[in-house]
Amino acid sequence: MKGCLPALLVSLVISAIITFFIFLIVQTVGGSVEQWLQQRKETEEKERLVEIKEKARQDSVMNAMRETARLDSLREEKIRMMLKKNNSIRESNDRKLDSLKRMDPDSRPTAQMKEAVGESPMAVNLNMSVLWADRNLGSTKRDLTGTYYGRDGKVYVNKESIDRKLANKYIGGTEFDPATRLLGKGWRMPTTKEFDELKKKCKWTWTDAYAIPGFIVSYGKSRIFLPAAGSFYENRKVDDRIAGYYWTGDVQNQNYFYFQYNLITLGSYNADYGFPIRPVKEK
Repeated sequence: MKGCLPALLVSLVISAIITFFIFLIVQTVGGSVEQWLQQRKETEEKERLVEIKEKARQDSVMNAMRETARLDSLREEKIRMMLKKNNSIRESNDRKLDSLKRMDPDSRPTAQMKEAVGESPMAVNLNMSVLWADRNLGSTKRDLTGTYYGRDGKVYVNKESIDRKLANKYIGGTEFDPATRLLGKGWRMPTTKEFDELKKKCKWTWTDAYAIPGFIVSYGKSRIFLPAAGSFYENRKVDDRIAGYYWTGDVQNQNYFYFQYNLITLGSYNADYGFPIRPVKEK
């Protein structure tokens, strides 16, 4: 009995030590597992957040692409409608031209060969360096074409050549200026710079509301209307109701002002063409 007691004590001590080590191992492993689970949870949350952000970015890109496609479609439809309208006008003009070709040459209408003052224009203040007439020279109404002139200031005649004595000169306000001749002192043809000033400082709005389509040119509450009166060439209208051609008083270089519904610019033509004149008046 006495011999068994020490053996029992040794067994109990060994069992306690083993139990203690098992406890330590369980505590260590349990803490590591708990820590691993916590890290795994945080990683999954970060991955979900990244996925949400990526999906939001993709949705934003897709929405932007759809909106761009919609706007492109609207622009293309607008362009198609404008081209269709212009083609319709050109076809109508071509039919009129074919009809004229079949007429007796002596009975064909030509450009206005006689100068006419029309109604005296009003001088409109558009806050520019000069006052602008509210109608074309020779026009009885603000939305009509008026008289067509050659570049040398003479009434348009088929294939009329420019007077070479005028080369490199500005005819505005001189005896060659129809606006000065018909309207009196102070009135003249505009310069290239004055047309450019009108282009840059005023608001230009295309409209079909008048007898002839064209641009409403406005500054504040003041406005004038420039009809797309086209031009005359070889006794026939060109670009009627499609484009506007207006002479400046400059003989060389950029000597005329040109516009369509989507274009406003300056250019140079010879006197074989007949263009309207929009007079200006000194302030």
